[in-house]
Amino acid sequence: MITKKGFNVFVAVVVIVSTKVCTACFSNSSIETENKKTGESFYKECHCNKPGYTVAHIKWIDPEGRQIQPLSTNTVEKYEQMAKGDTKNKLHVVELLEPDHMTGTGSKVYTETEEGTVKLYIDSLSTSVAGAYKCETEFEGTKYTMTYNIKVYDGLYFVNTSTSQHLILGEDSPINCEVRGNLNQLNYGWDKEELSIDNDNIKYELTGDGPLIVRNVSNDDAGIYKCSATEIDGIGNIIEQEITVEVLVKPVISEIRASPGNVVLAGSNVTIQCLAEGTPHPEFFWKKVADKRGRTINATQEQNTTWHQEINTILFEEILENDAGVYECTSANRVGSYQDRIKIEVQVAPQIKYFEDVNATEGSMVQVVCKATGNPIPLITVTYNGDEQFQNDSRVQPPQTVNTEYGAELYVTFNNVTQEFGGIYLCQASNGVDNVIKEMNFTVFYPPHFDKPEELIWGWNGKTINMNCEHESNPPAKRTWTFQANDIGPTSTAEHAEMNRFIMGQLNNIQENNMNLTINKKMRYGVYECVVQNELGTAKKIVHLKEAYAPGAIKNVTILNVTASSMTFKIERPDYIEGPPVVGYEAQYDTSDNYNVTNIHVNRTWGLDRKFIVERLKPSTTYTFKFAAKNEAGVGVWTDTMEFETPETSVPEPPTWDESQNGNLRWKSPEANGNPIDHYIIEYCPFYDQVVNFSQCNEQNLTATEFPLDNLDKSRTYRIKLRAHNLHGLSDFVEKVLTIPEKLVAAPVLSAGAIIGLSIVVVFLLLLLFDLLLLCWRRQGVIATCYFKKNKEKNENLQSRDKKGLLVKEGEARPDDSLTRPNNGHREFEYNKTTGVITGKHSTV
Repeated sequence: MITKKGFNVFVAVVVIVSTKVCTACFSNSSIETENKKTGESFYKECHCNKPGYTVAHIKWIDPEGRQIQPLSTNTVEKYEQMAKGDTKNKLHVVELLEPDHMTGTGSKVYTETEEGTVKLYIDSLSTSVAGAYKCETEFEGTKYTMTYNIKVYDGLYFVNTSTSQHLILGEDSPINCEVRGNLNQLNYGWDKEELSIDNDNIKYELTGDGPLIVRNVSNDDAGIYKCSATEIDGIGNIIEQEITVEVLVKPVISEIRASPGNVVLAGSNVTIQCLAEGTPHPEFFWKKVADKRGRTINATQEQNTTWHQEINTILFEEILENDAGVYECTSANRVGSYQDRIKIEVQVAPQIKYFEDVNATEGSMVQVVCKATGNPIPLITVTYNGDEQFQNDSRVQPPQTVNTEYGAELYVTFNNVTQEFGGIYLCQASNGVDNVIKEMNFTVFYPPHFDKPEELIWGWNGKTINMNCEHESNPPAKRTWTFQANDIGPTSTAEHAEMNRFIMGQLNNIQENNMNLTINKKMRYGVYECVVQNELGTAKKIVHLKEAYAPGAIKNVTILNVTASSMTFKIERPDYIEGPPVVGYEAQYDTSDNYNVTNIHVNRTWGLDRKFIVERLKPSTTYTFKFAAKNEAGVGVWTDTMEFETPETSVPEPPTWDESQNGNLRWKSPEANGNPIDHYIIEYCPFYDQVVNFSQCNEQNLTATEFPLDNLDKSRTYRIKLRAHNLHGLSDFVEKVLTIPEKLVAAPVLSAGAIIGLSIVVVFLLLLLFDLLLLCWRRQGVIATCYFKKNKEKNENLQSRDKKGLLVKEGEARPDDSLTRPNNGHREFEYNKTTGVITGKHSTV
């Protein structure tokens, strides 16, 4: 028999004791209904209180009509162990109970008898054990039943209701609350801390089926909410749950920042940073979505090899041209995500990939091509040695530029190639990143060509001439000289033939186009022909080698001007010259009294560009002249002698203006006409309203050939007259109108000669100072060398004359020891270095 004390431990854990009590053995029937939640326990007592009846007259019947049996003693003991927390034998207990005392639903239904009472126990109610449980008895032959209809329903419970939820900032967000049960409709209620929420509050929306909508969520909406659910009809069960709500923020990308910028140079270190806000703090995901030309690509971070991601940043150690394109940053947290993009442009310095040398034949058509890459696409220009003028030539088509995926190409077409198109061409590619230049050599092949296909060369015996066959050709041409004709007749003799073979051998064997030959008696004047030939053609040059002669007689000589000390002539060259042109004239002259006495006369030579003037003549003197023309071959035929007489001394010739400089007005000293010029007279008169104001004229005497302008008014115009004066008087004047500038160039303080002289003196003083420093410091230098050399020579001369050792100090060796006394070292003579007196044994001093 199970003790009451032991069984109460079990009952305290798994059942709730009912206050209802049935009486039996009893003489009436009743029916009751009880509503129970799933999982609750059920307990009823059925009593027998009639005299003569016992519990044997009472039994409990389950809804299936089976009598409910009591637990065995062994089973109760095991339940007691479970109640005490001993779970070691729990599995065995369940296995034991299931065959005898389970309805197949997992609920344990059994009875227990104690002191006239039969107790019904159901430890855990479920819908499978719901039904009518009856306590039956018979009294005086009549069957009575106490019926208990147990209705089991599911209790209210929360589903899909987390105790920690979130709202999204700025949106209308729900707080989820869902309660389930299988009986009646539910009424939901919401509270936030001390606030009871209803539909009158515009901040919230009660949906009626559980969730609470919070409108336009702000940070203040975070907190602890309580959701409650109550059955509208029925037993009035209520369920509540607190929900902790935080306000979360969807990620928003505020900026995608590229450093040093989204336009970068290839090879640069580049970082791209994605800046976003959100709660909780978002994570970042990068991918490249388009290439540099905007074409969509399917690339992921794992496929990338040129950059890596660190948190919200991607880094390029050395960005490449192919890294250009569109990059997408995704910022995400548990409430949402946000994407934004940035376009990266990678600029690449231009590179000239193709600009090859071109070879073309004269007259052909050829195309010059320059191809360059870079980003931005470079601008290409082709120039001829930096000059684009060739593009304006009708033989050259306008340049055409074609942009490609990788750069640009420029085409220049030459329709009719000529020699002048040959040379160095420059292709320049520029795109703002850099500017590059590449050279190309345009070689034009053409047949030989002579600028001068015929040439005259003058020669004479002993003259070295240059026989040249200079021509233009590409490729180089082969040259051949031939002797065509002799000026003195055909070369029929063996001597002439040998001479020709010698001369032509010399010309043809030399490699250069020029050859220097000295004319001698073997050399023949005549016609020489040079033939040059390459695979494109042939050209010839004729050289006429003629014997040159000195000029013939001068046609005429007249005197243009004569002064007391000079004569100026006009010389007319000879009519015909068989030889080189006249290069100058020569005159021989002397006083007529002396001309026939000696053959030594004064010579005067003029070039063609010089004034034919003879100076330093004597006044009132007759001179005899003869003239001859000169060319490279020599002095020509002398004219007959001519006599000219100088006049008496007179006033000077008028001065001539020289270029003004350094703020001075300058002039050239004129011919003095026998007597030297002793001074100049300069007169200067100002202009007023373009009229000379003679009342303000000034006059000065000058010995120099210049007049300083700083004494005159600046920006004023003057009329200036200048005359020269000698013993005979004043020359005619020369006139000049001069406007004095606002600023005059200052004359140098020293002349050029004075500056050079001063420089020499300064250099000499520096050298002298340096030599003195060497003398004091190291006893070296020019002064030291001269000083010590002089003293050394003086000492050597003195010692050479002191043959008896008179100047030797006591204790020093003497030149001749026989002059000393051997007994006591007394010297016969003594020299006093202070006074310079020599004393001796027999001296009277």
